Amino acid sequence: MSYFGSGVTQEYGYYYTYSSHAQIKGYNGGMMLTLGMNDTFDGSNYINTVNKIFNEQFPVSFGSRIGYVDVPYALSVIGDTLKVGTLYNGDLWPESYNANIVVVDASNNLNNMLVSGNGQSNSVISGSGATTVWGGWEGNDTLKGSDAQNVFWYTGGGDNVIVNFATGDQAASDILNLSGRRFNDTSRDDTSIVFNMNDGHYIHAQTGASDSNGVIMYTDDGANIRKMKIANDASSSLSYAKDVDYFRFKQAGGQIVVTGSENNVWLGGDAGQYFYNVTTINGGGSSGNNTLVGNTDSNYIYGGDGYQNLWGGYGERTDYLIGGNGATTFKVGKYEGNDNIYSNSDGDTVFLYDSNLNDIASVNQVGQQISVSFNTGSTINVTNVQNSMPVFQFADGFRATYNQYENHWQG
Repeated sequence: MSYFGSGVTQEYGYYYTYSSHAQIKGYNGGMMLTLGMNDTFDGSNYINTVNKIFNEQFPVSFGSRIGYVDVPYALSVIGDTLKVGTLYNGDLWPESYNANIVVVDASNNLNNMLVSGNGQSNSVISGSGATTVWGGWEGNDTLKGSDAQNVFWYTGGGDNVIVNFATGDQAASDILNLSGRRFNDTSRDDTSIVFNMNDGHYIHAQTGASDSNGVIMYTDDGANIRKMKIANDASSSLSYAKDVDYFRFKQAGGQIVVTGSENNVWLGGDAGQYFYNVTTINGGGSSGNNTLVGNTDSNYIYGGDGYQNLWGGYGERTDYLIGGNGATTFKVGKYEGNDNIYSNSDGDTVFLYDSNLNDIASVNQVGQQISVSFNTGSTINVTNVQNSMPVFQFADGFRATYNQYENHWQG
């Protein structure tokens, strides 16, 4: 056995006991190490000799600061930091090695792997491969991603900060896996997204991205969110994308902007997408065919230049359906309150999907506006800025316009 005093560095040996502030840097054989409270162990510069020790998994015993560590191949412990070497090629769970490790640093690792913290408030640093990063079950953790795609796990038990989170509009977009946890609400600005979780904690993802970028998420509570878009608090709109299944605004009044063609936007979630606090669908910039549908709230829905299907959705709130320059079909029902339709094309159709002529209580026309009252008490007001009224199509297939001079429907 050899004994060294304070500040001594020993590079070869078999069994050492140190006083405070000693340092061991490399080995050429198996050994048991006993270090004092402030001692450090660093094998990062001696890969060949260190590998032999780590392959044989000889125990490294620390003093009261660290405790017991059983160190595997290509790992080294420096103070309270566990460093992952370039040759390590497996999942890393520091709870298996020591409960007092605070920093887990895999920044030099090139492999695809999982790297995690433990019960402490950890700093967990991803390697350059596609890495799953987890802070562990407890503690307020800081998780740092790399330029490769990272998966960040959240399992509750603390507040997490994610550094360098790549959002879903980027090539190497990261993934946030909530592992069965749910969030109550979210907020974001130009550089970060905050998820307020239902367990009282939060996830603060630092993105450095604009509010139009999406977040890829997974949950285990019945919802598998491929990608979500979260509005900036100062923004009133998000661009629609077909590969996004969750659009969220912190407050009611959000606007979805639709461009392109063949979009199927249903605010009620009927098309497999979820829209939170969205009240407006603006397809005015679209030149293709779209189906745009509201929800039970009061909605504003704008059509574009192509063929459009516009519907305010179920519910008795007042909806506003505004046709574009292309032919538009406005879908309305006899139980949907007082809806307003603005027809802008001679080819427009008002489709009364659940009504026939005997469901109409009265019709009143003044100038370019016609009001249709149902026996249920609901009404629709159709304003036509062109010179002719749109065609009404009833549930039984009857198509007609209303002749205000003869006071009857004319098929």
